[in-house]
Amino acid sequence: MNLASEDIKDMLLSSGAALDLVFGTSLHIGFMPDSPNACVSIYDTSGGDPDGNRAYFYPHVQVRVRGAVGGYRAAGMLARTIQGYLKLRHNETWNSTSYVGIWGMGDILFVGNDEKNRPIFTANFRLQREAA
Repeated sequence: MNLASEDIKDMLLSSGAALDLVFGTSLHIGFMPDSPNACVSIYDTSGGDPDGNRAYFYPHVQVRVRGAVGGYRAAGMLARTIQGYLKLRHNETWNSTSYVGIWGMGDILFVGNDEKNRPIFTANFRLQREAA
């Protein structure tokens, strides 16, 4: 199985024009580059213990959205759109991994502004998956 962040990346890219993300430019895994100002990054975070009886895994991921200077509303709305898009994912297979479901963990969170005064929002998700 891939890291969960890889599959989440592919799910977000499959939205096409709805999210308008391009991997390596406006969408990244594991880091947030200094530019462009507005971008999205996905991080693998701690999850629940694997279920040894059913081979289920319960990883968590965080999606971090950074906006341009003065782009608080746009960044917040993109985080909200991503949250809504991922919450709809149930009983799908991505990259040889079967996803039972994806659930939001709380609401989106405004973390603050970075050192260049760009707003950052996060959305956290709990996943249930197994090898397909």
